[in-house]
Amino acid sequence: MLLRRVLPSPILSRLLFATVITSPSGVFSRRWGGVTITALTKKSSQLMSAAASAEPGVGDLRAEGGQRDEGEKKRCAAEKPRASHFLSVRLKSSELNAMLTSVQSDIISMEPRLKAAATPMAKLHITFYVTALHSPELIERAKQVLLSSAESVNALLSSHSASHLLLPVQGLSHFKHQVLFADFPSDHSTIAILHLVADLMKKHFLEAGLPDVGMEFSPHATLFKMSKVSKTHWQRQGLKKLHRIDPKCYAKWKATHFGTAQLEEIELLSMVDPAAADGYYHSLSSIPLGQWSPTACNATSNPVFSKPEETDGDESTLSTASPTAASVDAPVK
Repeated sequence: MLLRRVLPSPILSRLLFATVITSPSGVFSRRWGGVTITALTKKSSQLMSAAASAEPGVGDLRAEGGQRDEGEKKRCAAEKPRASHFLSVRLKSSELNAMLTSVQSDIISMEPRLKAAATPMAKLHITFYVTALHSPELIERAKQVLLSSAESVNALLSSHSASHLLLPVQGLSHFKHQVLFADFPSDHSTIAILHLVADLMKKHFLEAGLPDVGMEFSPHATLFKMSKVSKTHWQRQGLKKLHRIDPKCYAKWKATHFGTAQLEEIELLSMVDPAAADGYYHSLSSIPLGQWSPTACNATSNPVFSKPEETDGDESTLSTASPTAASVDAPVK
């Protein structure tokens, strides 16, 4: 048995009361007054210490290697604003969508449980910036910031002689086996320009005081996302929970050239509003990304795009594209 002298303070009083409620068998006596003397078992003493560490402002423990403890991770997650809107560029190409839809179907045939985690190809996009706009005033401000940034975006593209952008989509990679995505050649000049555009848009939004949820720009096109599947889904379906995306399911597609996407405009999209008629996210505002014309897709001399060799669309032909380090071994985050 241990005797603990607890000085009066709101935080410690609450902790002591919580200990009394949650572990009555461990508290032998308690007396409320200027000073509280409580006899605790060793187990109750440990519980009290743990509660103090979890109290905001009391404990700031870090695990070995500088990692945050679980209590701090939860506090940080609670403090982060909830994402509601984002800036992105849509990957437009009917051939690309058809090809990636076939890839999804093939992967699901190997692991049917992944069907619930599949992302509709109508929503294929690259995200620039994620924000939290939970008032009409913030939404209107974000729309105005996007519109006012059109001039600086066009100036950036002009400085790189990029009148329009096309981006090859090649290979599959993943984030910790929880997200499977179509990748892009990391050394392609369009990717370099997209990084500059993302930095510029982030600068404009932060200067306008619009919330940043802290997501770094990482160009990818999501095919499957495990976090889409609710905790109760597996129980309702009577299925064993799938914890990760097995690389064996997509091994044959890992170095495939899937097609080329047109990047036509930057849009402010909503995660909370109903989707558009075509299945894409609800768009609040947009600005052009370069200067597009009906013949722009056939350009071959533009410095940011090298037209791939023509194919007859045969899957086996596409699958023989030479893999690159970026497409096969993209960084895992």
